[in-house]
Amino acid sequence: MKKIFLIIFAVFIVNSIFSQTILYPIVNIKSHKTLTIEKIEFSETQTVFYMSIENQKTTPGDAWFCADEKIYIKNAKGTEMFFMTKSEGIPVCPDAYKFKKPGDILKFKLYFQKIPTSIKEIDIVENCNDNCFYFYGVILDETQNTEIKLFEKGVTLYSTKNNEDALKCFEELIITVKDENSNIYAYSLYIVPLICYELGENEKAKNGFYKLKKSAIKDKDYFVNKLIKTEFFKNLE
Repeated sequence: MKKIFLIIFAVFIVNSIFSQTILYPIVNIKSHKTLTIEKIEFSETQTVFYMSIENQKTTPGDAWFCADEKIYIKNAKGTEMFFMTKSEGIPVCPDAYKFKKPGDILKFKLYFQKIPTSIKEIDIVENCNDNCFYFYGVILDETQNTEIKLFEKGVTLYSTKNNEDALKCFEELIITVKDENSNIYAYSLYIVPLICYELGENEKAKNGFYKLKKSAIKDKDYFVNKLIKTEFFKNLE
C-alpha cells in the first residue's frame, strides 16, 4: 500500500511540474466579441486552448463557425511561430457548425505545438479568407494575468462608486506588483490617496500622496499634478 501511494504521489508531482493552467487569460484585442479563451493548458509536449463562442445572430441558419487548418500562434514580442496540430469539438472549414438559436454556445479545443515558458505574450491567427478569427496580445504570464484582473476589478469598482472595495484592490496591487515600472503600479500609487481622500481618510490620503512623490515611477509628475488639482493635496505641496 505504501509503495502504491508513493507511485501515485510521484505521478502527481511530475504532472504538477510539467503542466500549467491559465484560466481566462487577458486578451488585448480579439476578432469576435463572444469568442473566449476559457483555459490554456501547457504540457511538456503541447499547448491546448479551451475556447467557446456564443451566437448573437437572430436569423436562423445565418450563424456558423469553423476552424481553418492553418491556425498558428506567434510570439507577440518575437518571431517564433507554433502551428495547430489538431482540433476537437469544431468542424474544419469549409465544414461548419451551424447555431440553432441566439445564445447557443459552441465549446471546442485547439491543440498547438509546445510553447516555451520564456514566451509571455502571443497572438493567435486563423490564416483564412472569410470571417477569420484572431486574438492579439494573449498574456501567458500567470502573475501578470492576476495583476491585470485585479486592476480591472479595482477600476470597475471605483467607477461604480464602490470605493472601499476598490481601495482594497489598489492597496493589494501596491504590495504585490513585481514590476514597479509598470503602469498598473503607477496608477495604483496615484489612485490610493485619491480614494482615501474621497472616503474621508485624510491621514491615509496624505501618506499615500507622499509615497507617490517619493517614488521613482514613470510619469510621476503627471500623477502628482492630477492630485494637486484638489485643494487638499495642493496644500500638502
